[in-house]
Amino acid sequence: MTAQMSEVLHYEGQKLSMMGNPLGDYFSLRGHWPRFQEPSTALWRGYVGTWEVREGRLYLIGIQAQLEDGTRVTLDTLFPGYPDRVFAHWYMGELRVPQGRVTKYVHQGYQSQFQADLFLHLEKGVLVTTRLIRNVPADELIEEVQGSAGGSGLYYGRTAPDPIGPPPEAGEP
Repeated sequence: MTAQMSEVLHYEGQKLSMMGNPLGDYFSLRGHWPRFQEPSTALWRGYVGTWEVREGRLYLIGIQAQLEDGTRVTLDTLFPGYPDRVFAHWYMGELRVPQGRVTKYVHQGYQSQFQADLFLHLEKGVLVTTRLIRNVPADELIEEVQGSAGGSGLYYGRTAPDPIGPPPEAGEP
């Protein structure tokens, strides 16, 4: 499978890529997938959804797609009576939001690796927790060192400023 185009997510004032397809879960629950055109091998699902997290809730706010007969798809096409946004009450799971630059390109699905990944855990469309995972390539791992309190830690070889910011403080998501 070819690497796939990401969904779009508006989150905390930023427009980000999202590696996940909450709308696919909706279609699966309904037992019916619309017959979208597949414009390229990089878009097997046939659409790109635009999402936002507002006040801790996930909403679908746009879609770019055409049906096989050429009809343009809108939110109102999929959700009659909801032309502007749809609360994703059906979605339960984790969405991956890559951060920073690509560190390893993988020509399959959403398998490429980035400097970090932000994971949004949602239950019934409500944001429950977030967590940031920093992906450190093995060649940057230099040695394990003994911490001052007797515990061990990992020392990483790069000292350049972190392009995705400092790690969160203890207790922060």
